[in-house]
Amino acid sequence: MNFNEKLYYIEVKGYEKDADKYKWESVRNLGFKLEVWFNETITKYEKLYDII
Repeated sequence: MNFNEKLYYIEVKGYEKDADKYKWESVRNLGFKLEVWFNETITKYEKLYDII
């Protein structure tokens, strides 16, 4: 099952818990596009797009 191809979800996390991997896998198995962003990801995009 694939929902809207133009829609995806971003979860912002400070740290990863044990249950997170199972949750993310379940969401993806349902056909959703999911990105998980940690501080490093946000910092990378800030530098890439010169946000700071």
